[in-house]
Formats: sequence, structure tokens, C-alpha cells
Amino acid sequence: MPVTRTTRNRDSRVVESISVPTGQGGAPSGSYIGKNPSLFRRALSRRVAPSRSIPTDYIGTSPSDERFRRIRWIDLSSGRTPSQSSSASQQDDDDEGFIVGSYTCVDEDTDDVSFVPVSSWGEEDSSLNVTAATDTTAYVLPEVFYEAQVDESEEDDTFVVKNETRPEDTEDSDDIPVRLLTDFTIYDVGACCRLVPFSVSFGADKSEVYGASGLVAAWSESDTGSSDDSDDGSSEDDSGSTHQRISIPRILEVIVHSVERELKSKLILDPKIYLRTEHAWYILDVPAKEYRPFYTPFWTKCFIFHELITSATRNNSLSYPNFITEMEKSLIPSRIIGRKVASRDVERHSTHGYVVSTFEELRRSHERVMRSLENVPAIRKIRRPKSSTKPRSASKDSTKSPPKKTRATVVTPKLHALCRDLFPLNKFEVCGLSPQAQSSLEVERDYPVHEGDPQTVRWVKKSMVKPLYYSKVIIDGVTYAIGDTVIVEPGDDDNRKRAAVAEQSSGADTRWHAKICYFYEDECTGEKQFHAQWYEHGSQTILQEVAHPQSLYLTDECDDLAVGSIYCKIDVKVLDSTEDEPEEQDVGYFTGLVWDREDTVFFQRREEDIREALEHCDPNKMPCVSCGIDFLDEKRERWSILDDGSLSQGSVSYHVHDIVYLRPASDKPETDVYVIGQITKIHELQDEDRFPMLDVLLYQRFDLAARKENKSNFGNQVYDERRLYQTDQTLEDVQSWHIEGKVYVVHKDSLSEAELEDWLAQSFDHLYVDMSAEHMKPPLEDLLRLPRRSFKQCKQCYEERVAMMAQQQKLRRSRKPLRGLELFAGAGGLSTGFDQSGFVKTRWAAEMEPSAVLSYNENHPHTTVYNGDVNVLLKHAIETSRGKRPNPLKTVEGIEIPLMPKQGEVDFIYGGPPCQGFSGMNHTKKVDDPRNTLACNMLSFVDFYRPSYFLLENVDALLHAKLQAEQDGAKMVGGIKQGMIKFILRSLIKLGYQAHFKVLQAGQYGSPQSRLRVIFWGAKRTLPLPPFPIPTHCTPDDVDKYNLATNQRLWPAVRVRPSRENRNDLLEWLQFAPMLPVTVEDAIGDLPKFDWIDPHNLIKMTSDDVEEIQYRGAQGIARFAAVSNKDNSHSGYENGASYQEPRSRYQRWMRAKMGKDEDVTYHYTARLSALIVERTCNVPLKPDANHGDLPGPLRLSAKFYEKSGKSKMSYRSLYGRIDAKGPFSTALTTANPNHKGGRVLHPTQKRILTVREFARSQGFPDHHKFLSRNEAAFADQYKQIGNAVPVPLALALGKALGGVLLRVWKEEDESAREQSPEVGMDLD
Repeated sequence: MPVTRTTRNRDSRVVESISVPTGQGGAPSGSYIGKNPSLFRRALSRRVAPSRSIPTDYIGTSPSDERFRRIRWIDLSSGRTPSQSSSASQQDDDDEGFIVGSYTCVDEDTDDVSFVPVSSWGEEDSSLNVTAATDTTAYVLPEVFYEAQVDESEEDDTFVVKNETRPEDTEDSDDIPVRLLTDFTIYDVGACCRLVPFSVSFGADKSEVYGASGLVAAWSESDTGSSDDSDDGSSEDDSGSTHQRISIPRILEVIVHSVERELKSKLILDPKIYLRTEHAWYILDVPAKEYRPFYTPFWTKCFIFHELITSATRNNSLSYPNFITEMEKSLIPSRIIGRKVASRDVERHSTHGYVVSTFEELRRSHERVMRSLENVPAIRKIRRPKSSTKPRSASKDSTKSPPKKTRATVVTPKLHALCRDLFPLNKFEVCGLSPQAQSSLEVERDYPVHEGDPQTVRWVKKSMVKPLYYSKVIIDGVTYAIGDTVIVEPGDDDNRKRAAVAEQSSGADTRWHAKICYFYEDECTGEKQFHAQWYEHGSQTILQEVAHPQSLYLTDECDDLAVGSIYCKIDVKVLDSTEDEPEEQDVGYFTGLVWDREDTVFFQRREEDIREALEHCDPNKMPCVSCGIDFLDEKRERWSILDDGSLSQGSVSYHVHDIVYLRPASDKPETDVYVIGQITKIHELQDEDRFPMLDVLLYQRFDLAARKENKSNFGNQVYDERRLYQTDQTLEDVQSWHIEGKVYVVHKDSLSEAELEDWLAQSFDHLYVDMSAEHMKPPLEDLLRLPRRSFKQCKQCYEERVAMMAQQQKLRRSRKPLRGLELFAGAGGLSTGFDQSGFVKTRWAAEMEPSAVLSYNENHPHTTVYNGDVNVLLKHAIETSRGKRPNPLKTVEGIEIPLMPKQGEVDFIYGGPPCQGFSGMNHTKKVDDPRNTLACNMLSFVDFYRPSYFLLENVDALLHAKLQAEQDGAKMVGGIKQGMIKFILRSLIKLGYQAHFKVLQAGQYGSPQSRLRVIFWGAKRTLPLPPFPIPTHCTPDDVDKYNLATNQRLWPAVRVRPSRENRNDLLEWLQFAPMLPVTVEDAIGDLPKFDWIDPHNLIKMTSDDVEEIQYRGAQGIARFAAVSNKDNSHSGYENGASYQEPRSRYQRWMRAKMGKDEDVTYHYTARLSALIVERTCNVPLKPDANHGDLPGPLRLSAKFYEKSGKSKMSYRSLYGRIDAKGPFSTALTTANPNHKGGRVLHPTQKRILTVREFARSQGFPDHHKFLSRNEAAFADQYKQIGNAVPVPLALALGKALGGVLLRVWKEEDESAREQSPEVGMDLD
């Protein structure tokens, strides 16, 4: 008999059916040597623009330039010797953007690269004297640094190439275009954009970032012919050109020698070299003049190999001399590298190694064709080992992509059981013994099933206490008792969305499972039924496809069901709170955790909570946990008036003179900050009133009045987010549902200054008052001092609060903080916040990047920092624990470091695995991206150490990351939707943890910027699961309500959860907060002021300029030169400078550990080109000004502007000035005002933001240092800061964790007192 399943306030939506693909499509990823190119070619042809004419053999023309100079130590970028370069007053116009430094030595035979410092210059021939002698001929490359051009646009998803088909114009919106890149330069972003020799290893090492710049144009596969638009191959971007100058922030991979087609014994190779980025493929055309020396060695080898295979394919008797003759006739090298390729290029050792390794690579995928070419005389001679040198097995510039062997991700056996199926294309190394199953399922007994309506039903043992209730029922000979679990025939589910998901989800267990709570007879109808609490099968939760096939999760839903609906009985093992889930089996079920669909959480219900729920069941019925929980929820939401006249909701009482947060009545309030009011009267409850009514006296925040009055001033007004003033305004007949908590206010004069600061530091709900006004929005001069006697407070509530705070302080003093291990630590934003909370002490940290490790060690001197691969660290820890003696752990520099902590020493593991594989900016996601598996490694640390708590943070795009997807060109199709969420949750549950997740906005926790992060909490089942912190600061935008695969919503964090009847109303989830947002002015208004010196190259200085300089100087604004120079010096206070007086609590927090006479450090900027500096200085000093406000001579090219002269929408961030009264736009990793995302101009000073100002935007305190192993540290400093978790967010998470620790500690103390024999007896 089917049953109807009723639910209470559940929300879900229909989703598509989920399918699991089995194959992998072709894609231009990884090593693309010799692979079938059909899919790759198809992908290239989808974005075409028939406006270019491309040669069939290779693309591009060559700029005229001198050849490499041999032995001669010269500056090839300028044609001068170093001594001449140093004496030159400035660079030539066409050399603009390149700064000459030291020199790079490239061995002519091996192409090995080394950077050679200058020791002295010869007087006669200006040759370079170096101390390291070499026996081989070498090329010497200058150490050249690239600086962004004025008209350069940064590549992102909004960048549009002329004549290029937009993605939305094609059927496949996830595909990426193919473009032509000419006049290009490639550089190391992490080394101040130093030019580097070309290599296919770009993108292989994720710790290194290589970028490119050049002229870009649309490309069409169908175009053929000659590209002779310019005789010398110059790439001038005149008005008639289709080229645009572009900056590529990161190269993901390089592909060479892709196979166009294979015809019997012929192999047709593609001669082009491809770069892949997040947004496009780029075909490399002609390098920039300055980059040609860095590109020639690699390109020469590629050209030789291509010509060799092509010629040998045409002529299988090709001799070596004939090959040389044919090769030297080619005009392509002259166009690309400015000279012909000759026999001496072929005879180099590096060429030999390249040809051998590439030939072998192609043979793996095209064995028959390559075997037929082995005996071609020319190939045989080139492949034969040279007598003077042992042949190299592989070249550094191998054509493999990536060229380095991808390291397998180290995981434990338990995690591997999940990873191997969910990450089928990735490599894993299983480390550790396969664990003995802590729990196992008994073989399920073969219970009879009831196919139709029962033939016989016999009720057993009617209750003596409750006559209408029974203990058992026998159906067709099968006994069913209270506590049994049964399968019931699926019927109609009132939750239609959940029903639709179940219907459309492939592979899900759609049967309904229920636990019998009691049997009863309906007093009115006489019908006998049973009451059941519903289980949800794992496949019906957020886990869906990845759920354990025998997992059941109790819910808080229950129903009355007819006994005829029972299909059969099943055995269910209830896991103990210390048991992991059993291994997957074909029979038997298990349960342990409760699944809350509304809050998307798997949790262990505590025994005391179960007892409380049972105690609150209807006394006229038998007990049911779900009914008790339902009653308690309704009770907590219910408002009532107590006998003493106080107002009550749940366990909280409100009295006259209590001060409360009030939710604004309007759906579109002026701000998202709470109204603050003091209860002056609680009305008697009338029968017709659903909610009690009260009157309140309004208070207002001092900062609201101060901000209104100081809209144009910067750094002059003192703000205090904890300061209130009392008004004479009242609100009458306010319904009690507007109340969303208490705020505890003291009069300033009631405490000493130290006591007041201590009080305010304890909670964001602690404020003070010292002023009064007639109304809510007075001028500051109308604020009057509030006498202490005029302020009233509820003495009872205040004293209870003080006592609670004192108890918490006592608990904290009696306990030690959790011992933390931070993985993927970066510069330590997460650990800085956790440590500041006082509940965590970061004892160990792991980070791969050496410069970040330097900073971490400096700022966390008591933390053991492991500079190495987390895979190596985990393997070493596991092998050491098993009694093995692995090689000592060493840093990347070979320095030995301590052992990893032992099992049992780590209480808390946290960190953020690399997010690039999930990032929304990554438009070429790969199904086998090894970075995505680092979450598997992190969870394996949890398996090994079994900490009490776990936290994983990442970008919010992780919510949409798929698993088991199939690669189709540059996109991922099919697979498990939201697969990473499901994997992380399933892994934690498998390891015996409770788990939930949510998206948090950093700005809502006191960070002066907007940044979304997804946070996963895990806790052992014996401990309470930490909640997510409630917002303390309002922000312009709330966190989105994300849709999950179950079609539930992932609700944001709020102070008061909406009532049951309003839980699906989006307006009820508006995120109000006690505090105003922290602004740019709040964050940096106390730092020393300075301007850049305007070079006045294009606009000459006037008397008005002189007058302005004098005026700003009188205001204390210093001036510093900012145009690039050769010594890489900074612009600003390189040696520190004195602070101004702090003007906000945020500033005082940043300076808390700075000595009274200490100077601010890192308050300087990088130096940039003269044109960038002049433009920056001339952007008006007004909020949101940008390049569209520049005077005529300094404006960018016409493509950046609308016809009206204003900036186009997509370029408004160029030279963008920040609004002092708003937040920082985002956490940036670079500070280039001429790049998209370049809204980095100081709000009131003529310059970009300094390193210290960047650090403050992320909440790093002023004593925090940012170190680098590179001479030019700017790139490292910005990267360390921009990649960090905002410290205020980490602090809020630490305090949320502290809340459950205090609860645990309090219960431990109470339990100890109850069990102590020394507890005193009450003799009265």
C-alpha cells in the first residue's frame, strides 16, 4: 500500500538527471605530441574570423634586427655594450618598457641557462669579465624586465579581439577562441617580469607564473596564403590594424608538434607553437625584438625537427647533406628569428637531445609511421649519439606538456577508495596500511516481503498506561516492534521538489525507509497505524551519487502510516559515535548521523538533546524524537509575556531598559545595519495580538552622523564603531518579531578607560554611550554629553552578562588552545586570525613557495614551517609512524627540517588547497588537473592525524566543480554536478566526522573588502560541530542563496534563523548586522601621506601646479619620485615613517603590537614608467575617477572610450581611483593601474596603493612582514597578500570554534563537580 509522505517546511527544486560519463574526449591539453588531432582541430575551427590571411607553413613576418652576437657580451635589447647602456640618459622610444640589468648566459651547445653577475667591463672592447670560466661558446642575454605598455589590456573573460566570433555566438559556449600573438614577450611574473628563455615547461610548475604580452589578432584555420602586410614584420598598432596589445597574466601550457593527420606511412605535423591560457589559445607569430634572443634557441630546435620529419616523410631516402641544403633554403627562419638556420644549429648537442626525445615521444602514439622513418639516412645520422658526448635521454625543452613528471597525489587507503573512482584520470600514491574495519555490517537477514495488502494483521500487548497504544504488530507472520526499521512502498511526497529529484536521479535508492516509533489506534476512526521517523538514504541527500550505498540518515521528519504500507523489515546497524563508516558491501544498512536538509548539515545528535526532545513530546502520545524536536523549535520561536511582565522568546528574556537589535521594517532599508532601541514599555498581550508589542527609545551610531558630515574629508575625522548616542525619538507598538537579539551597552563614565576597552574587546555586541541628541541625524555640533544618571540599563541582564564573560575568561585560562596544523599556508592569513582568537595555536604549517615560507617564519616564530610538497610530508609522516626510516625532510634548498608531528598531537587541521582548478576565471578547466586532487591529500592528513576539528576554505566557484566529467575541447561535460562538495562531505563522513559548509563574505566580518569564500567545517562525532559566524558588519550586497544539486538552497549565515513558516521567503534571509562596513578610510586613513612626483613629460608644469604642490605640502603630503630606474628602488617611505594618530578602531587593531615610537613599514610602491606615473598623477582626486577623466594628451587610445568620451564599461577600472567611503574592490595580487582590475589609485593621494595599504585591506597587522627570496620583492609581496584568507574572516571563524570549545569546557567542569566527592552538602 503506497503512503503519502508529509513534510514540514522543506524546500527543494527539480534538477536534471545525473549521468556519469565513461569516456574522455580529445583536447589540446597535457602532452599533445602525436595524438589524434581531430577534436583539437575542430575546437580551433569553432572561433573563426575570416579577416586574416595566414601562411600554410608558418605564420608571420620578421622584424629586421641584428643576429645573435657570439662571445661579445652586449645588451642585445638596445645594441649597446653595458657601459654604453649605463651612460645613456634614457632608453630609446622603441625600447620603452625594458630595464637592463645583469646578464643571462646560454650555453650554445646545451642551451643551459645561468644568470651571470657583472664584475667589471673591459676598457678596450667593452667585453664582460666573469669569474666563472666556460669551455663552450655561449650566447649572453641581458637580464631584461618587461614593463606593461600604455595601450595594453589585460586578458580576461571580457577582452574582445576585433573580428573574433564571440563565445555566445556559437553553439558551444564553453569553448575558447584561437588567436594570433605577434611582437610577443614572455616573462617571469614572480621575478618582476624578467624575460626568460622560451620553454614548454611554462605552466608545468604551479608555483611559477609566466606571463606574456604582445599584439593579438583573430585567427582562422581556413585562412591560407601569405601574410605580407608589413615588410619588416613590425607590429605597429595603427588605426587600420586588427591587432590589439594584450597582457596575458598566466600561461597554463605550451603545445608543439601536434599531429594534423596521419596518412598510411605519412605523418603531417603542425608547425605552429601554441600557448594556452584561461581564456584562449595563442599561436606564436613573431617575437618582439627584445625577446628574440630568448626565443631563438627553442624555436630553432622545433623548426629543425619539423623540417626533418616533413622532409623525411616526402623522401624516405633523404640524405643528411640534402636535408641541410633544403632546410637552409627556407625563408621562414629569417622572418621569425632574423636569420637562417644552418648546419651548425643541427649539430648542437641540445638539438640532438631534442630530436631524440621528441622522436621517441611521437613513436609512442604513432609507432608504425615513426618506425618507417627510423632508417631515413638523415634521421639516422642526427639521432646517432655523438662520440664526444653521452647522449641525453631527454631535453630540458622536451615537447612533453607538462615536461615534468606529474607527481602522484599521496592519499591514505580510506581516501583512495573514494578518489580512485571520483578522480579516474588522476594519479594517486596510496600510503599507509589498509585499516582493519572498525565497524562491519552483519549479513542482512532474509525478511519476507509483503508484495500486496497483508492477509493477516495481529496487534500485540496493548499498553497498560496508554490503552490505545501497542508494542508490536504481526503482519503475515512477521513481527514488527518499536525501534525496527522498515521499507515502505513509495507514494506521494508532499515535498514535490524532493520527489522530482528522486525521480530524475539515476542510481539513487528511491525506496522509503522509516524507523517505527510506536503503534496506536486512532481514537476517532478506530484505524490502527504506526508512527515513524523518516530516514533519508544517502543518495537522496546532498551526497547523491557519491553516497555509501548502504547509508541511511535520520531526519527530523515523521508521519503516521498505515501498517499495510510496510514492504519489509531491514537490519540497520547504528554506529557508535567513535566508529567510522563500514566498507561498502552489497547487503545491510547502517546509520549514525542526522541529515538536516534545510541547513545542509550532517550531525550527531547528542544524548542530552534526545532526552530533552523526548521530554517535550505530547504526554498523551508515545515518545518520538522528531515530534519533540518539532515542539522545541516551535517553543523557541514563540513570543510570550512572563508573569513578571518581561518578554520572552525561547530561553531569552527581555526586560524594560534592555537594549536590543531591531530588524528594519522596510524590505528596502537605508542600510543593512540593525536599528538599536531600548525597551521602555512592554504592552500587555491582547487576545487578538499574535506578537507582543513594545515601545523603544532609539539610539544611533556615532559613525553614521560622522560619515554623513565628513563625506569629502579623508583621515581627519575620528570614528568609533562602538560609540552610540541616545536620541529623544521613540517607536511605539513595535511587534516583538523585529527583535533579533540583545546589545549590551554601558555608559562610558561607568568604567575606566582600560576596563571599557576590555569590555568592548569581548564581543561585537558590547557598545558604549556617552552623548545624546534630539533626533537620529543631528549635526555633530548638536551632540551633547549624556550624564551618567540619564542612562538606564537592566541591571539584572548586565550582571548576568558580566558573570558569563568572567566564566568564559576563567575557562580559557584553565585550558590550552587547540594545536593547529595549517596546510597550503601561504603567508599565514588563516593562522594569523585563528591565533588571534586565542582558541588555536598554530604549531605546524606547510607551504611550497619559498618566499611565503620566509614571511611565515618571520611572523610565526613559534611555528614549525615545512617548506615542501604536502605529498612528501604526508608520506614521510606515515612511514615514520610505521617504524620506517625515510630520508630526512628538507626544504626546497636542501636544508634539513624537523619531523612532522606525531599522531595524537594535532587537534585541528585547516587550510585552503590551490583554487585555480576551480576558479571561475579558469575557462579551460581540465578533468585531470592534479591541483584538484590536493583536497584528497588534505583529507588524508585528517585520516592520518584524526584531529578534533577540520576546516577547508576555497573560492566559492568550488561549489560548481564537477567530478568524473569528460573533456570536450576546453570544456568539461557531464560528470557529477557539485562533485567537489559531495566528495569533501562524503570523505569527512567516511572518516567519522560531522560536516557542513557555507559561503561567507569577508566584508561581513570586519574586512575592508568584498571577498567570498566557501568554508567546510568538520568535527568528530563526539564533539559539537562549530557553527558559522554570524555577520558582524553589513555590506552593500548579501551573500547569494546558492542552489544545490538537491534543489535546496544554501542559505547564508544570519543572526536569527527565519521562522518555520517564513523559511522559504528570500526577504527573511536578508543579512543585517550590528556594525557599519569597514571602509578604505577606516583601514588606511592614519598612514603617512605622499604623492608621486609628476614627471610632466606630456603636460608641462604650470604655475597652478606649483601652487598645488605648495598647498599639498603644507597639508603634510610628501612627494617621491616614481619613474622606473635601474636600481629597482621604491617610491615612498623605504625606511619607514611616523604614523598619524589612529582614527578608527580598525587602525588601532592594525597597530596593536607596534611600539609607541615604531614607524610604519612597507609603505611604498613600485616604480613605473614615466607615462604611467604622469597619468596616475593626473586622474582627478574624486571617488571612482578613472582614465576617462584624464586630460587629452594623457588619454588612452580611442578603443577604450565611448563616443561620448567616457570610458567603456569594461575598461572603467583602468587608472581607477578607490572611493574612500567604500570598500577595497578586491584583494589584488598586482598593483598595475593600467591593467584591468587596476582600481588601485589611492582615494586622495596621487599614487597607487602601497604594500602596507594592500596588507591592511586583508587585515594583516602592521607588525607583519612580507619577505622574498627575489631581489625585486614587489611581485612576491603582492602575491602573498592577495592570495591570503582575510584575517578578520579567519578571526571570526576562530571565535565560532571557540564558542563550541567553551561549551565543551563548561560541560566538562560541571560533570567533574557532579562526580567530585568533595562537593559540599547543603546542611540547611
